[in-house]
Amino acid sequence: MNAGANTKSVLKYSLLPGIFPRFNALFGTGFSYFAYLMAQIYNIPGLLPNTHPYLNARNIGRFGIRHVVAAAAQNLEFKREKADQIALFFMMIIGLGLLVLQLIGLAFALISPDAFAGPLDTYFGVNPASDRSQDIAFILMDRVFGVPGIFESCVTTADQCYRLTPEFDYDTSSPMTLPQAPWPFHLALHQLFRFYNMGLLVIAMFIILYYVIVVTAETAQTGTPFGKRFNSVWAPIRLVVAIGLLVPLSSGLSSAQYIVLYAAKLGSNMATNGWIVFNQEIARAQANMLGSGENVGTPNAPDLRELVTFVTLAKACQKIEDEYMSAPQLVNDNGDGTSCVSNPGKRPVKPYLVGSPRSTPNYREFTSTPYSEALEFYNNGDILVRFGYRNQCRHANKSGYVNGVCGDLIFPTKALTEPGATTVQTGYFELVKEMWSDDRIANIANYYVGVYASDIADGGAGSGAYPEEPPKLEELNDIIVSYMGGTEGNEANANLRYIIDAGVEAASNPANWDIPAQLLQRGWGGAGIWYNRIAQINGALVGASRALPDPSHYPLVMEEVALLNRQTQESVTGESLYNPSLVYASGENRQAGDVEAGRAYYHLHNDLSTGLNSLGEEVQSITGNPLTDAINFLLGTEGLFNMTKPENKDVHPLAQLAALGKGLVESAVFMLGAGTLGGVVCMGGSDLGCSGMGLAYGIAGLGLTVGFVLFYVVPFLPFVYFFFAVGGWVKGIFEAMVGAPLWALGHLRIDGNGLPGEGAMNGYYLIFEVFIRPLLIVFGFLAGVLIFGAMAAVLNEIWGTVVENVSGNSADDTVEREGLDYYLDIARGAVDQLFFTILYAIIMYMMALSSFKLIDLIPNNILRWMGSSASSFGDTQQNVAESLTQYAAIGGGMVFQQGLGGIQGGFQGARSAQQAKANLEQQQATQAAIERATGGGGGQTGG
Repeated sequence: MNAGANTKSVLKYSLLPGIFPRFNALFGTGFSYFAYLMAQIYNIPGLLPNTHPYLNARNIGRFGIRHVVAAAAQNLEFKREKADQIALFFMMIIGLGLLVLQLIGLAFALISPDAFAGPLDTYFGVNPASDRSQDIAFILMDRVFGVPGIFESCVTTADQCYRLTPEFDYDTSSPMTLPQAPWPFHLALHQLFRFYNMGLLVIAMFIILYYVIVVTAETAQTGTPFGKRFNSVWAPIRLVVAIGLLVPLSSGLSSAQYIVLYAAKLGSNMATNGWIVFNQEIARAQANMLGSGENVGTPNAPDLRELVTFVTLAKACQKIEDEYMSAPQLVNDNGDGTSCVSNPGKRPVKPYLVGSPRSTPNYREFTSTPYSEALEFYNNGDILVRFGYRNQCRHANKSGYVNGVCGDLIFPTKALTEPGATTVQTGYFELVKEMWSDDRIANIANYYVGVYASDIADGGAGSGAYPEEPPKLEELNDIIVSYMGGTEGNEANANLRYIIDAGVEAASNPANWDIPAQLLQRGWGGAGIWYNRIAQINGALVGASRALPDPSHYPLVMEEVALLNRQTQESVTGESLYNPSLVYASGENRQAGDVEAGRAYYHLHNDLSTGLNSLGEEVQSITGNPLTDAINFLLGTEGLFNMTKPENKDVHPLAQLAALGKGLVESAVFMLGAGTLGGVVCMGGSDLGCSGMGLAYGIAGLGLTVGFVLFYVVPFLPFVYFFFAVGGWVKGIFEAMVGAPLWALGHLRIDGNGLPGEGAMNGYYLIFEVFIRPLLIVFGFLAGVLIFGAMAAVLNEIWGTVVENVSGNSADDTVEREGLDYYLDIARGAVDQLFFTILYAIIMYMMALSSFKLIDLIPNNILRWMGSSASSFGDTQQNVAESLTQYAAIGGGMVFQQGLGGIQGGFQGARSAQQAKANLEQQQATQAAIERATGGGGGQTGG
């Protein structure tokens, strides 16, 4: 009976799958080691005595977790002195509960993976706001490794790769033509990886064979199966894992290398998702990524005297041409060039936009043309406004049929894609229109014409009684002050201060600083691109503010007088250059009325140019300190002195540095022109010209060197640091691709607990570093932005106090003094201010350098927080961004100085050659004179 029952039981358990017994074995005995570990923990505070059977390793498997918990609960006493036992007991219970919840969650994930797909995609999936095919990090990875099916950028898929336009839109009109990867280089690299993996797999076989021999020897020596070092649980698992990680797959890469690539992909996705979350939150807050404060500095208003001088001269020319010199003209009444008749009444002088005679239309009237249409007329090039009269019959070969008898004015166009710069240039365009229709300027022009040129109609037979000092300088001063932004005369929108403030407001619009969607689609790898917008917008604004309309030609009579004076006079000073009496005295080389018109222009130009040099502090480009004004004029350091002003404390420090650098570069270009002019004078034999050339080129070299660093290099620091950090991440991945098979070999250990063992643990840290580094780079970038802005703001607040404590002087001086001591004091104040402000700029630059180093420092060092001592590839590479700054400053300075020195030497060499030629000619002339005086040379003398 018992035998039959036993037989039936054996058949039953041999034929059934045994699911429940297996579950019973797993949960009943599978956690026996964990129960033994819990018993050891409960023994530490004394919940289980040292003699308890659960602490004996021989009893493992004879008790479970519930037995250990029950035994500990029997010894638990709720007393104050037993607080450590109570805390440890319940912490273990809570830990068990969390473990059960995790197991339940894992079961649900296996049963219904879609329930967990959403949260996982939030962190590690492709964000809808990004574009995987255009992701910078993915494009880099596919260009380097060319493994299809992982990163799926436009390099390895059929999608086209697009460039970004200056407006940060995709340039879909001209996509990059790239063959679809993998390219031949990639295929060769994959085969090299296959060769490498197979070679290490052979080495792994030798290592396993060695362990077989060692285990056999230790078994024979100790009598213990597999020896005492062999970990019966983990050693077999490690051997299987090592072989599995080494076996090459279809593309030649091993599973260990695929783990590296997928870790890079998931980490890149996580960084991109975090970067998008950051910017979406910024957008909801209606702020911008660049931090608190203003991102745009306010440029100084340039000097308007030259522009006002030109417009006043053009108005005087209009008066003379329209009223005194309106001779009968051939005009085309039909407008088509077919009917030219004589008509004395059609000679109005106007400002025109002129084009080629063959263009349609070939002219536009300046006063009725908006700035946008003027740009379109000149194809976004510099705008030429010609002041003269238009006659299709008499001037058929001139641009627009316009004879520019009253001069030309050029409006430079700069950085048309930047909103602030465009606003300023539009304002300057409208400002000249306002000046042209300003009755105050017209009245002054008419006054000078009436005084000096009213006898043109009488054939020049005027009384000749001209006042020596026309009483109009004060009125001219008031006009210029009002156009500079004073309180008198013009409406609010007709002065420089309003125009520049409007440009600053347009550039500060938050819409100009939000990261465009196309740039955000580039992923975390494009995070560093946007920060140099500070330099772009500020540089464009400063350049546009300094680019006042430039008179390229004065009225035609003035140009002819200047040309004749240069040709006929040995030396012509600035005041006498346009004096007609020097060349028209004999009545030659002139037409009727030229003398009178030239005389009016001469006095008007001289009074405007020389009489207005005493303008007060109402003109904002003049400080009142002659040394400071000279420094600002020569070096373009208005931005330098503005950095420490209280009104600029909220301006972003990088904006101030960029504005300062742009001002230095602009002034350096001006000094280059001055040095070249001095070189031309030097070639003519003037020592003063040579000295001026050397001074101008020296100042230009200094301005170019410092301006190059401040405007071009410093704003690029965040981008350079960030881009090299991205490149360092890619280089670290390549290192990991080579090191991953070695990491697989590191699992070949027969001793120690855990899957990694001692040999492979650092490899896990390095793979985790590949995964987490992109997000750490983003954190470092944002840390640099915030810390630099905070430190710069605090420095601006305390700088005045620091300077006063160091120098022992206060900038306030309300005592009016005169004499040499006073001028020495203000000179010393200007020099002190210059050098302290230079020191301020240097400190600001050093803070920027140290702050943006965090882009490298945070990823390189943060893993020590989790106990890792593994050094990644990025930890040991040189600080290339800092080296770039040093090389740019030193190399750029050497190039500029040597280049300018070469030009200076060329001018001096040409002067020496001319002097040598003149000396030779003088010697030859002297020798010829001697020969003539002696009757034909040495032969006759000897006779």
